[in-house]
Amino acid sequence: LQLDRFSVWAANNAFVQVPILIVLVFFFKASFMYFGEYLTTRAGVRIIRDVRTDLYRSVVGQSADFFHAHATGQILSRVLNDVARLQRVCTTLAADVLRVGAQVPFLVALILWRDWRMSLIAMVALPLLSWPLLRLSKKLRRASTRSQQSMAEVADVLSETVAGIRVVQGFGMEAFETDRFRSALGRMLGADLKAGRASALAPAFMELFGAIVGATLFMIAGWQIERGNLDPGRFAVVLGGLALLFMSIRRLNRLNVDLQQAKAAADRVFGMMDRQRAIRDAPDAKPLPPFREAIRFENVRFAYQTDLVLDDVDVTFRSGEVVALVGSSGSGKSTLANLVPRFWDPTSGRV
Repeated sequence: LQLDRFSVWAANNAFVQVPILIVLVFFFKASFMYFGEYLTTRAGVRIIRDVRTDLYRSVVGQSADFFHAHATGQILSRVLNDVARLQRVCTTLAADVLRVGAQVPFLVALILWRDWRMSLIAMVALPLLSWPLLRLSKKLRRASTRSQQSMAEVADVLSETVAGIRVVQGFGMEAFETDRFRSALGRMLGADLKAGRASALAPAFMELFGAIVGATLFMIAGWQIERGNLDPGRFAVVLGGLALLFMSIRRLNRLNVDLQQAKAAADRVFGMMDRQRAIRDAPDAKPLPPFREAIRFENVRFAYQTDLVLDDVDVTFRSGEVVALVGSSGSGKSTLANLVPRFWDPTSGRV
Protein backbone atom coordinates (compact mmCIF):
# COMPACT_ATOMS: atom_id res chain seq x y z
CA LEU A 1 0.00 0.00 0.00
CA GLN A 2 2.81 2.41 0.86
CA LEU A 3 4.59 1.52 -2.41
CA ASP A 4 1.41 2.36 -4.36
CA ARG A 5 1.12 5.70 -2.57
CA PHE A 6 4.76 6.47 -3.37
CA SER A 7 4.18 5.62 -7.04
CA VAL A 8 1.17 7.93 -7.24
CA TRP A 9 3.02 10.70 -5.42
CA ALA A 10 6.10 10.33 -7.70
CA ALA A 11 3.90 10.35 -10.81
CA ASN A 12 2.44 13.71 -9.80
CA ASN A 13 5.75 15.38 -8.86
CA ALA A 14 8.14 16.31 -11.64
CA PHE A 15 10.96 17.07 -9.23
CA VAL A 16 10.95 13.36 -8.32
CA GLN A 17 10.53 12.07 -11.86
CA VAL A 18 13.44 14.02 -13.29
CA PRO A 19 16.09 12.78 -10.79
CA ILE A 20 14.86 9.19 -11.19
CA LEU A 21 15.03 9.54 -14.97
CA ILE A 22 18.54 10.99 -14.75
CA VAL A 23 19.71 8.11 -12.56
CA LEU A 24 18.16 5.54 -14.91
CA VAL A 25 19.68 7.14 -18.00
CA PHE A 26 23.15 7.25 -16.51
CA PHE A 27 22.75 3.72 -15.12
CA PHE A 28 22.08 2.37 -18.61
CA LYS A 29 24.84 4.55 -20.04
CA ALA A 30 27.34 3.23 -17.48
CA SER A 31 26.21 -0.34 -18.15
CA PHE A 32 26.64 0.03 -21.90
CA MET A 33 30.03 1.73 -21.42
CA TYR A 34 31.23 -1.09 -19.18
CA PHE A 35 30.08 -3.95 -21.40
CA GLY A 36 31.18 -2.13 -24.57
CA GLU A 37 34.66 -1.47 -23.20
CA TYR A 38 35.03 -4.96 -21.72
CA LEU A 39 33.75 -6.83 -24.77
CA THR A 40 35.89 -4.73 -27.13
CA THR A 41 38.97 -5.33 -24.99
CA ARG A 42 38.16 -9.03 -24.76
CA ALA A 43 37.87 -9.36 -28.53
CA GLY A 44 41.03 -7.31 -29.08
CA VAL A 45 43.29 -9.25 -26.72
CA ARG A 46 42.06 -12.54 -28.17
CA ILE A 47 42.89 -11.32 -31.67
CA ILE A 48 46.36 -10.27 -30.51
CA ARG A 49 46.86 -13.65 -28.82
CA ASP A 50 46.00 -15.42 -32.07
CA VAL A 51 48.26 -13.12 -34.12
CA ARG A 52 51.18 -13.73 -31.75
CA THR A 53 50.54 -17.47 -31.88
CA ASP A 54 50.45 -17.49 -35.69
CA LEU A 55 53.59 -15.37 -35.87
CA TYR A 56 55.38 -17.65 -33.40
CA ARG A 57 54.28 -20.72 -35.39
CA SER A 58 55.67 -19.11 -38.54
CA VAL A 59 58.98 -18.25 -36.83
CA VAL A 60 59.63 -21.71 -35.32
CA GLY A 61 58.83 -23.29 -38.70
CA GLN A 62 61.46 -21.27 -40.59
CA SER A 63 64.71 -22.68 -41.94
CA ALA A 64 68.17 -21.89 -40.63
CA ASP A 65 68.68 -19.16 -43.23
CA PHE A 66 65.86 -17.16 -41.62
CA PHE A 67 67.62 -17.12 -38.23
CA HIS A 68 70.90 -16.37 -39.98
CA ALA A 69 69.34 -13.25 -41.54
CA HIS A 70 67.29 -12.12 -38.49
CA ALA A 71 68.89 -11.46 -35.13
CA THR A 72 67.18 -12.60 -31.94
CA GLY A 73 66.29 -9.04 -30.93
CA GLN A 74 64.59 -8.39 -34.26
CA ILE A 75 62.40 -11.47 -33.88
CA LEU A 76 61.53 -10.55 -30.28
CA SER A 77 60.66 -7.01 -31.37
CA ARG A 78 58.26 -8.31 -34.03
CA VAL A 79 56.53 -10.76 -31.69
CA LEU A 80 56.27 -8.39 -28.71
CA ASN A 81 56.53 -4.72 -29.72
CA ASP A 82 55.10 -4.69 -33.24
CA VAL A 83 52.14 -6.90 -32.32
CA ALA A 84 51.50 -4.70 -29.27
CA ARG A 85 51.00 -1.73 -31.61
CA LEU A 86 48.19 -3.67 -33.27
CA GLN A 87 46.40 -4.21 -29.97
CA ARG A 88 45.07 -0.64 -29.76
CA VAL A 89 43.65 -0.96 -33.29
CA CYS A 90 41.78 -4.12 -32.27
CA THR A 91 40.32 -2.56 -29.10
CA THR A 92 39.53 1.10 -28.46
CA LEU A 93 40.63 2.40 -31.86
CA ALA A 94 38.12 0.28 -33.77
CA ALA A 95 35.29 1.45 -31.49
CA ASP A 96 36.36 5.10 -31.87
CA VAL A 97 36.44 4.85 -35.67
CA LEU A 98 32.92 3.40 -35.74
CA ARG A 99 31.58 5.99 -33.30
CA VAL A 100 33.16 9.03 -34.95
CA GLY A 101 32.46 7.67 -38.43
CA ALA A 102 28.76 7.43 -37.57
CA GLN A 103 28.68 11.04 -36.33
CA VAL A 104 30.06 12.58 -39.52
CA PRO A 105 27.16 11.63 -41.90
CA PHE A 106 24.62 12.75 -39.28
CA LEU A 107 26.29 16.15 -38.88
CA VAL A 108 26.61 16.61 -42.64
CA ALA A 109 22.91 15.85 -43.10
CA LEU A 110 21.99 18.28 -40.29
CA ILE A 111 23.89 21.27 -41.65
CA LEU A 112 22.72 20.61 -45.22
CA TRP A 113 19.13 20.49 -43.97
CA ARG A 114 19.42 23.79 -42.10
CA ASP A 115 21.19 25.76 -44.85
CA TRP A 116 22.60 23.89 -47.84
CA ARG A 117 24.28 26.93 -49.42
CA MET A 118 26.47 27.79 -46.44
CA SER A 119 27.12 24.10 -45.85
CA LEU A 120 28.33 23.56 -49.40
CA ILE A 121 30.69 26.51 -49.09
CA ALA A 122 32.17 24.96 -45.95
CA MET A 123 32.41 21.45 -47.38
CA VAL A 124 34.29 22.63 -50.45
CA ALA A 125 37.24 22.89 -48.07
CA LEU A 126 37.14 19.20 -47.08
CA PRO A 127 38.81 17.86 -50.27
CA LEU A 128 41.45 20.57 -49.88
CA LEU A 129 42.06 19.31 -46.36
CA SER A 130 42.34 15.64 -47.31
CA TRP A 131 45.26 15.97 -49.75
CA PRO A 132 47.92 17.18 -47.28
CA LEU A 133 46.65 14.73 -44.66
CA LEU A 134 47.17 11.85 -47.10
CA ARG A 135 50.71 13.07 -47.76
CA LEU A 136 51.36 13.30 -44.03
CA SER A 137 49.94 9.79 -43.56
CA LYS A 138 52.50 8.31 -45.94
CA LYS A 139 55.30 10.24 -44.25
CA LEU A 140 54.12 9.10 -40.83
CA ARG A 141 53.95 5.45 -41.93
CA ARG A 142 57.55 5.59 -43.21
CA ALA A 143 58.72 7.26 -40.00
CA SER A 144 56.90 4.67 -37.89
CA THR A 145 58.54 1.86 -39.85
CA ARG A 146 61.99 3.36 -39.20
CA SER A 147 61.12 3.77 -35.52
CA GLN A 148 60.11 0.12 -35.21
CA GLN A 149 63.26 -0.98 -37.04
CA SER A 150 65.35 1.04 -34.61
CA MET A 151 63.50 -0.53 -31.68
CA ALA A 152 64.33 -3.97 -33.09
CA GLU A 153 68.00 -2.94 -33.26
CA VAL A 154 67.91 -1.86 -29.60
CA ALA A 155 66.30 -5.17 -28.62
CA ASP A 156 68.98 -7.03 -30.59
CA VAL A 157 71.86 -5.25 -28.83
CA LEU A 158 70.23 -5.89 -25.46
CA SER A 159 69.64 -9.61 -26.12
CA GLU A 160 73.21 -10.09 -27.37
CA THR A 161 74.67 -8.40 -24.29
CA VAL A 162 72.50 -10.35 -21.83
CA ALA A 163 73.14 -13.68 -23.58
CA GLY A 164 76.91 -13.09 -23.64
CA ILE A 165 77.28 -11.26 -20.33
CA ARG A 166 80.10 -13.56 -19.15
CA VAL A 167 82.13 -12.80 -22.26
CA VAL A 168 81.40 -9.07 -21.90
CA GLN A 169 82.49 -9.01 -18.26
CA GLY A 170 85.39 -11.40 -18.82
CA PHE A 171 86.97 -9.07 -21.38
CA GLY A 172 86.00 -5.87 -19.55
CA MET A 173 83.74 -4.71 -22.38
CA GLU A 174 81.01 -3.16 -20.23
CA ALA A 175 81.78 0.40 -21.33
CA PHE A 176 81.94 -0.63 -25.00
CA GLU A 177 78.58 -2.41 -24.85
CA THR A 178 77.03 0.54 -23.02
CA ASP A 179 78.20 2.90 -25.78
CA ARG A 180 76.86 0.51 -28.41
CA PHE A 181 73.50 0.39 -26.64
CA ARG A 182 73.43 4.18 -26.31
CA SER A 183 74.16 4.56 -30.04
CA ALA A 184 71.26 2.26 -30.87
CA LEU A 185 69.02 4.30 -28.55
CA GLY A 186 70.18 7.47 -30.29
CA ARG A 187 69.12 6.10 -33.67
CA MET A 188 65.76 5.10 -32.21
CA LEU A 189 65.39 8.59 -30.72
CA GLY A 190 66.00 10.18 -34.13
CA ALA A 191 63.41 7.92 -35.76
CA ASP A 192 60.89 8.62 -32.98
CA LEU A 193 61.40 12.38 -33.34
CA LYS A 194 60.72 12.17 -37.08
CA ALA A 195 57.53 10.23 -36.39
CA GLY A 196 56.61 12.78 -33.70
CA ARG A 197 57.08 15.70 -36.10
CA ALA A 198 54.90 14.01 -38.70
CA SER A 199 52.12 13.26 -36.18
CA ALA A 200 52.25 16.80 -34.72
CA LEU A 201 52.11 18.52 -38.10
CA ALA A 202 48.67 17.19 -39.03
CA PRO A 203 46.67 18.64 -36.08
CA ALA A 204 48.55 21.94 -36.36
CA PHE A 205 47.64 22.16 -40.03
CA MET A 206 44.01 21.33 -39.26
CA GLU A 207 43.79 24.05 -36.61
CA LEU A 208 45.11 26.67 -39.02
CA PHE A 209 42.93 25.46 -41.88
CA GLY A 210 39.86 25.37 -39.62
CA ALA A 211 40.49 28.93 -38.51
CA ILE A 212 40.75 30.12 -42.12
CA VAL A 213 37.52 28.33 -43.10
CA GLY A 214 35.69 29.65 -40.02
CA ALA A 215 36.80 33.22 -40.64
CA THR A 216 35.72 32.97 -44.28
CA LEU A 217 32.29 31.64 -43.28
CA PHE A 218 31.81 34.41 -40.74
CA MET A 219 32.61 37.01 -43.36
CA ILE A 220 30.23 35.51 -45.92
CA ALA A 221 27.49 34.96 -43.31
CA GLY A 222 27.79 38.51 -41.99
CA TRP A 223 27.41 39.89 -45.48
CA GLN A 224 24.38 37.65 -46.16
CA ILE A 225 22.71 38.47 -42.83
CA GLU A 226 23.18 42.20 -43.41
CA ARG A 227 21.43 41.88 -46.77
CA GLY A 228 18.63 39.80 -45.23
CA ASN A 229 19.44 36.66 -47.23
CA LEU A 230 20.40 34.52 -44.23
CA ASP A 231 18.59 33.80 -41.00
CA PRO A 232 20.91 34.20 -37.96
CA GLY A 233 19.30 31.23 -36.20
CA ARG A 234 19.91 28.91 -39.15
CA PHE A 235 23.50 30.10 -39.37
CA ALA A 236 24.00 29.41 -35.64
CA VAL A 237 22.83 25.81 -36.16
CA VAL A 238 25.06 25.42 -39.21
CA LEU A 239 28.01 26.93 -37.36
CA GLY A 240 27.50 24.61 -34.37
CA GLY A 241 27.19 21.61 -36.66
CA LEU A 242 30.33 22.61 -38.55
CA ALA A 243 32.20 22.98 -35.25
CA LEU A 244 31.18 19.46 -34.21
CA LEU A 245 32.02 18.18 -37.70
CA PHE A 246 35.47 19.75 -37.50
CA MET A 247 36.02 18.17 -34.07
CA SER A 248 34.99 14.78 -35.49
CA ILE A 249 37.36 15.15 -38.45
CA ARG A 250 40.15 16.20 -36.09
CA ARG A 251 39.44 13.10 -34.01
CA LEU A 252 39.54 10.98 -37.16
CA ASN A 253 42.91 12.51 -37.96
CA ARG A 254 44.18 11.53 -34.53
CA LEU A 255 42.89 8.03 -35.15
CA ASN A 256 44.58 8.08 -38.55
CA VAL A 257 47.92 8.74 -36.86
CA ASP A 258 47.44 5.64 -34.71
CA LEU A 259 46.27 3.65 -37.73
CA GLN A 260 49.36 4.58 -39.75
CA GLN A 261 51.64 3.49 -36.91
CA ALA A 262 49.69 0.26 -36.60
CA LYS A 263 49.82 -0.29 -40.38
CA ALA A 264 53.60 0.03 -40.33
CA ALA A 265 53.70 -2.59 -37.56
CA ALA A 266 51.23 -4.81 -39.43
CA ASP A 267 53.41 -4.73 -42.58
CA ARG A 268 56.37 -5.99 -40.56
CA VAL A 269 54.37 -8.60 -38.63
CA PHE A 270 52.50 -10.10 -41.58
CA GLY A 271 55.57 -9.81 -43.79
CA MET A 272 57.39 -12.15 -41.40
CA MET A 273 54.29 -14.31 -40.92
CA ASP A 274 53.81 -14.79 -44.68
CA ARG A 275 57.46 -15.61 -45.33
CA GLN A 276 57.79 -19.01 -46.99
CA ARG A 277 60.09 -21.60 -45.48
CA ALA A 278 63.22 -21.94 -47.61
CA ILE A 279 63.64 -25.67 -46.90
CA ARG A 280 60.54 -27.33 -48.34
CA ASP A 281 59.81 -30.85 -49.44
CA ALA A 282 59.06 -31.52 -53.09
CA PRO A 283 55.40 -32.29 -53.84
CA ASP A 284 56.29 -35.92 -54.67
CA ALA A 285 58.71 -36.39 -51.76
CA LYS A 286 58.77 -39.85 -50.19
CA PRO A 287 59.17 -40.56 -46.46
CA LEU A 288 62.82 -41.02 -45.47
CA PRO A 289 63.42 -44.53 -44.08
CA PRO A 290 65.31 -44.94 -40.79
CA PHE A 291 69.11 -44.66 -41.03
CA ARG A 292 70.76 -48.06 -41.53
CA GLU A 293 73.76 -48.05 -43.89
CA ALA A 294 75.48 -44.74 -44.66
CA ILE A 295 75.20 -40.99 -45.20
CA ARG A 296 76.68 -40.00 -48.55
CA PHE A 297 77.67 -36.53 -49.76
CA GLU A 298 77.80 -36.40 -53.55
CA ASN A 299 79.61 -33.39 -55.10
CA VAL A 300 78.18 -31.08 -52.43
CA ARG A 301 78.77 -27.34 -52.71
CA PHE A 302 77.38 -24.85 -50.21
CA ALA A 303 77.61 -21.08 -49.89
CA TYR A 304 76.17 -18.60 -47.37
CA GLN A 305 74.93 -15.90 -49.76
CA THR A 306 78.12 -15.47 -51.84
CA ASP A 307 80.64 -16.97 -49.37
CA LEU A 308 81.57 -20.46 -50.58
CA VAL A 309 82.10 -22.80 -47.59
CA LEU A 310 81.97 -26.28 -49.06
CA ASP A 311 83.35 -27.01 -52.54
CA ASP A 312 82.78 -30.36 -54.26
CA VAL A 313 82.61 -32.49 -51.11
CA ASP A 314 82.33 -36.20 -51.91
CA VAL A 315 82.46 -38.39 -48.82
CA THR A 316 80.61 -41.30 -47.20
CA PHE A 317 79.98 -41.84 -43.48
CA ARG A 318 79.04 -45.46 -42.76
CA SER A 319 76.90 -46.70 -39.91
CA GLY A 320 78.95 -47.48 -36.80
CA GLU A 321 81.96 -45.37 -37.86
CA VAL A 322 83.42 -42.64 -35.65
CA VAL A 323 84.53 -39.76 -37.87
CA ALA A 324 86.43 -36.62 -36.79
CA LEU A 325 86.08 -33.43 -38.81
CA VAL A 326 89.26 -31.41 -38.36
CA GLY A 327 89.89 -27.90 -39.61
CA SER A 328 90.25 -24.27 -38.70
CA SER A 329 87.33 -22.09 -37.68
CA GLY A 330 85.10 -21.36 -40.67
CA SER A 331 86.33 -24.29 -42.72
CA GLY A 332 82.85 -25.84 -42.92
CA LYS A 333 82.77 -28.48 -40.16
CA SER A 334 79.49 -27.25 -38.61
CA THR A 335 78.03 -26.59 -42.05
CA LEU A 336 78.71 -30.17 -43.11
CA ALA A 337 77.02 -31.46 -39.95
CA ASN A 338 74.03 -29.08 -40.41
CA LEU A 339 73.36 -30.48 -43.87
CA VAL A 340 72.58 -33.91 -42.41
CA PRO A 341 69.39 -32.94 -40.49
CA ARG A 342 68.65 -30.57 -43.40
CA PHE A 343 68.96 -27.31 -41.53
CA TRP A 344 70.33 -26.14 -44.91
CA ASP A 345 70.05 -27.46 -48.44
CA PRO A 346 73.21 -27.80 -50.54
CA THR A 347 73.79 -25.12 -53.16
CA SER A 348 74.50 -28.00 -55.55
CA GLY A 349 75.01 -31.72 -55.26
CA ARG A 350 72.99 -33.84 -52.86
CA VAL A 351 73.06 -35.56 -49.49
